[in-house]
Amino acid sequence: MLQSGADVKALDPRRDPKKEDSMHRACSAELRPWRNGLGILMNVGAEKLCGRRTRMKWYKVDPERIRAAKQKAVDGGAEFVSTNDILAAFWSRASNANALSMAMNLRGRADGVVDDLAGMYSKNPFWADDGSLKPADIRRSLEAGAPFGCMPVPGFFETLFMRIALTTNWSSFFEELRIDGCEQVLHVPVFSMIAPIDASIIFRPRPRELAVLYLCKRPGSEDKLLADDGPHKEPLLEAMFEQH
Repeated sequence: MLQSGADVKALDPRRDPKKEDSMHRACSAELRPWRNGLGILMNVGAEKLCGRRTRMKWYKVDPERIRAAKQKAVDGGAEFVSTNDILAAFWSRASNANALSMAMNLRGRADGVVDDLAGMYSKNPFWADDGSLKPADIRRSLEAGAPFGCMPVPGFFETLFMRIALTTNWSSFFEELRIDGCEQVLHVPVFSMIAPIDASIIFRPRPRELAVLYLCKRPGSEDKLLADDGPHKEPLLEAMFEQH
C-alpha cells in the first residue's frame, strides 16, 4: 500500500510459463479445455448479445448474521467455516448458479508460486451447484487442497444453458489508506465486468466493515439478496449508486 509508514518490499517481476501450468493443475486441469471451449463461448456470447443490462447492488455484511450462519454450520457438524465460505455459498444460492467460480490467489497453493512474485497469480476453480450451496461444502473442498474446486467437466449442451456465477474476495488485500490529515470515508471496487455472468465482489468499504458488490446480469439474480436468512440487512449508500 502506498502510504506513510508502509513497508517497502522488492518483488520478483520475472514470469515463468511453468507456473501457469502449475496454477492450472491446482484448479482441475481437466477443466482447462472446457473453460476455453465453444460451449462457454456461446453461453456468454448469447448473454452478451441478448441479455439484459447488468444491475449493480451494494450491501453491507451484517456481523450478527454472519455469526449466526457460522454457528449453524458448526451445529450441522462443520468444525469451521469462514465468512468467505458463507458469502460464496449465499451467492451461489441467490444467483441460482449451476456452477460457481471463485477467484483464488494461488500464492502458496500451487507449486512454485510464492509470495514474493510480482503480478497476478490467480485462477478460478469451479464448484458444481451440489458442492457450493452450503458453506461447509466449500470449506471441505478447500481444506482438501489442490486440485481446488469440485465439478466434473460439463457436456456441451449442459454448458450452453448453464448459469455461471463468479465470486471474488478483495477484503483480504485491504489495508487502511492512511494519509496525514485525512480520514478514509468510503472505498468501493473499480471493476470492469467483461464476461456477462453474475458476479459478487467482497470488499471493505471502511476498516473493520465488510460489504459486497453484486453484478446481477441474469433475471432473478438480485431477488434474494435481502433474504431473511442471508448475510445482508441494509444497502451500502444505495442512493449514491442509483441506476435509471
